Amino acid sequence: MTDRFCLVWDMASKNEQQAHDEWQVMVQRIAEREAECGRIKAYNASCRERKAAGDMSLLSEAQRKDLLTIARVCSFQLGKYGEFPGYALTNIRGRITNDRKRLDALLEAATG
Repeated sequence: MTDRFCLVWDMASKNEQQAHDEWQVMVQRIAEREAECGRIKAYNASCRERKAAGDMSLLSEAQRKDLLTIARVCSFQLGKYGEFPGYALTNIRGRITNDRKRLDALLEAATG
């Protein structure tokens, strides 16, 4: 009986730790995606301000590559002054919303 109790207790501790780790990952992911949105918004604002290509230094390396690929392959998707396509922010915001829902579900499961 004692061995079984220890096993159940150990499993509960591991599940609690796993939930805590997953919660931390979700919070970090949300923060990263919000920062990504902020960089795109700042870049788009610089495009509108200059009425030309914006300040690429505001973007991460991956975002710069994405923007250059879009400009090369399908430039019609860029904004009037070279802004990121509207779907870029929409997609990131959708992922943030899904992450927040998942975080809420984790918190609800933890509080029971």
